[in-house]
Amino acid sequence: MIPNARTPHELRYKPESPGLRLKLWEIVQSMPFDIGIMICIVLNMLQMALDHEGASPGMTAFLKVSNYVFTAVFIIEAALKLIVYK
Repeated sequence: MIPNARTPHELRYKPESPGLRLKLWEIVQSMPFDIGIMICIVLNMLQMALDHEGASPGMTAFLKVSNYVFTAVFIIEAALKLIVYK
């Protein structure tokens, strides 16, 4: 059993020194962060489902802007995780 034991992911990459990376690690590992990202994923799926042929110009503009917002959120999430888990 001991050779197969693994360190949990959340503890394996925890920064040892206090500082910015540790604070970011605490944010990335938090339940509100995970819930927020999951909500963004679901909203992004709904937003993609709204796209249809013959949509009004207002709807097309809304979908374009919301797509940029979701892209920014997911890029920020990826950057935070790359900083924390390097």
